[in-house]
Amino acid sequence: WGAEGSTVSIYPNPTTDIINVDLATKNKSNVEIKILDMSGRIVKSTRAQTINGLNHLTITLDDIATGIYGVQVYENNKLTHVQKIRKND
Repeated sequence: WGAEGSTVSIYPNPTTDIINVDLATKNKSNVEIKILDMSGRIVKSTRAQTINGLNHLTITLDDIATGIYGVQVYENNKLTHVQKIRKND
């Protein structure tokens, strides 16, 4: 669950090359999704504008190394969801 009743689903986990982020929101918002390594460095970041309802974003991970990463979802500059994912070869 995110802020203001939004729901976030990040899949597949583990993954090899992409992650899908489904974000159901009640209001339009500015979203930023950050992929962080275990030392807290941002290795990838994506911004999007969401609409009321279900939003689907796909992020490619083929340019990052195998390992465990944190995914942070920010809605209107507020951290609303945190999840760990595993990237395999």
